[in-house]
Amino acid sequence: MHHRKVGSSHCESVRRFVASVLPGTLRSPLRSRDRACTRVETCRTIAPSIAMIVLAWVSVAVSATSSNSECIDYTQIPHIIGYLDENEFGNALLVEDVAARSDAVFAAAGDDGLVVVEVSDPSAPLLWTYLPGIDAHSVTVSGDLVLVTSPNDGLTIVNAPNPIDPQVIGTVPTPGTALRVAVSGDYAFVADGSSGLQVVDLESLQIVGNIDPAGVINDVKVVGSFAYVTAGTTGLRVIDISDPTNPILRGTGGNLGDYAYEVEVRDDLVYMASGDNGLRIFNVTNPQLPMLVGSLVVLGASSIELSGDYACLGGSNQGVNFIDISDPAAPVVVGDMDVPRFVDGLSLDGGLLYIAGFDGGLNVARIPDPIHPGLVAELPLSSSTDLARNGDLLVNVGGSSVSVIDASDPLSPQVLGSLGVSNGRAVRMQGNLTYVATANGLSIIDVAIPTAPVLLGAVATPAGDARALDVQGTYAYVAGYTSGLHVVDVADPALPAVVGTLNTAAHAVGVSVEGGYVYLGNEVDGLQIVDVSTPAAPAIVGTLDTPDGAFGSTKVGDLLYLSDDGDLLIIDVSDPSGPFLIGSARTPNGARGRTVVSGDLAYVPDGDCGVHVFDVSDASDPTILGSFNTPEFANAIASSESYLFVADANAVRVLPLHCSVADVPHVLGASDLRIDPVRPNPFHPAGGPVTIQLELSDTRPIRLSVFDSQGRHVRVLVDGTLREGIHRIDWDGTGESGPVPAGVYLYRLDASAEARTGRIVLLR
Repeated sequence: MHHRKVGSSHCESVRRFVASVLPGTLRSPLRSRDRACTRVETCRTIAPSIAMIVLAWVSVAVSATSSNSECIDYTQIPHIIGYLDENEFGNALLVEDVAARSDAVFAAAGDDGLVVVEVSDPSAPLLWTYLPGIDAHSVTVSGDLVLVTSPNDGLTIVNAPNPIDPQVIGTVPTPGTALRVAVSGDYAFVADGSSGLQVVDLESLQIVGNIDPAGVINDVKVVGSFAYVTAGTTGLRVIDISDPTNPILRGTGGNLGDYAYEVEVRDDLVYMASGDNGLRIFNVTNPQLPMLVGSLVVLGASSIELSGDYACLGGSNQGVNFIDISDPAAPVVVGDMDVPRFVDGLSLDGGLLYIAGFDGGLNVARIPDPIHPGLVAELPLSSSTDLARNGDLLVNVGGSSVSVIDASDPLSPQVLGSLGVSNGRAVRMQGNLTYVATANGLSIIDVAIPTAPVLLGAVATPAGDARALDVQGTYAYVAGYTSGLHVVDVADPALPAVVGTLNTAAHAVGVSVEGGYVYLGNEVDGLQIVDVSTPAAPAIVGTLDTPDGAFGSTKVGDLLYLSDDGDLLIIDVSDPSGPFLIGSARTPNGARGRTVVSGDLAYVPDGDCGVHVFDVSDASDPTILGSFNTPEFANAIASSESYLFVADANAVRVLPLHCSVADVPHVLGASDLRIDPVRPNPFHPAGGPVTIQLELSDTRPIRLSVFDSQGRHVRVLVDGTLREGIHRIDWDGTGESGPVPAGVYLYRLDASAEARTGRIVLLR
């Protein structure tokens, strides 16, 4: 069995902000991680009374299910959809940089050379061909030319009008360490490390100019007659290349206490990825005097791409941040995405982000516009490894504690009581009884009085290695990591007793039970189906050797949804003696937790990479719809009719379910009015106003007003005629008589026969 390596967690504790208004209704945490992961996640949820006010105002029809009115569209959150992580020999593909063109993607793959990837189906990128013999460090595309830098060999120029048949034109050795290259006209400009900037004539394949502006030159971009280079600890350099044979230093960005890696340029602004100091934005209207106009601390930033109002920032700490740069003076993180391994390079094409993940290979992500920030409520805990739900109660297990949680208001879960255990690992509920797999075996806890849970009984399992469990009727089934499956009689909760054992001779790590069968996940031997109709004599009746390590499973009808340490597998178990794989889909990290299946949707916890939503309507071809990158490590999930509860390392976090087409609120009527999501949301007036952007297809009278959560009038922002086109209207958090308190506010736009409403979260 092949075992794929899984990236380690780089999470630190979460910074939490809990709104001071609408207690129990709004939780909006501000979160950061030590892996390039500063971000804002917003709980766009609202009390039912507020929703009724909105409906009372709106004179148009809204389609939303009453049980799932707070769903979100996970497709509008950046998520990975495809991978290429092996070369033609089945070995790991080490991708150091990537450049996308409309007909192909070119990857610099170190010793594997220049790799050409076919991406007509971005969810299944294919290795078309490759050019060996090139130590490919970075790659840049310019028309038919593909330029590759090598720290040892310099610059290699490849002609690739037909991407499947690239041809090397020639190689130009450089005196230093060729790191990156930019092209303008007939010249290539090579960032050559400590040897400065080298100018190569693409006709003669000769170096015709150079300049050493001090520092280690890491990257270069050319706009007009200027080259913008990053120079390590010495920052930004602006070089006049109007005469390519005689480049002249015109301006410097100065040493800002960071390390300048990659750079992007748009209009008169330069965007720089600056290590642990994150994003730096310079105004270069005067090239001789670059001025720092904006910055944002994001750890480990080394790669950058621009997409509309967003900067995509990747780096050495395993992740990509999405930053709203519509106001360069106040950049704001609006989302992030974990990727396997470290991010070495980024390239955008047609709403797809291609990510060089080094030993994580090439990753393909979908980047919506606008980016949905995601929604979350949270309950901080010392540890959260597994969850079980029964009605309005949740039970969380993690480390040395079992916590009983009131989840009757999913947006404000509260701990009611707790009980100490020894290294709790898994939990299940049956009525008022809670079953916990601990370091010592199985514990049974009565939660009939949630504020005072009581240990009823416990039984040791061999080796003290219980990892997972499930319960059916009067039996509990415990998976021991090295000791196999144990069947425990729990008819008397005060005196549980092991009545049957199956030594699987390998690593049992997951268990689920239905009917007379246990579906046992084995880290080495895959899926094992165990007949437990005779509890004292459990017996394996069917097996399936899965690609990696079989962990959590969920059975729905004749199908078993299995997390296989990097894959979601859908297995037909209608014949327990002959299970067979129907379909599979990769998950970005190492999916191990039990999948929650709701209709045609499957929710998969995936460790560092959060929770993924798959369309499983076609079991032979499960397709990822979107992901939500939780702040820490998504170990397990439980669900209600409208929400997911995630055991996320140091908290329980609450996510709305994915919206089906019928769930997405929509306005009936004319389609010649478009209004974008407000930005930023939530907003703090000290950081600038919130902007409502609308687009009109014709000139018409407009009235835009703000109301509080009780429907009381706050302020009129616009009352007059607006012309055809795009309009941006700001609100600074003040009412007719001055600043208003923090809370949820609603705007209403009346435009002739049309009306729209939306929510704004104001922080103070």
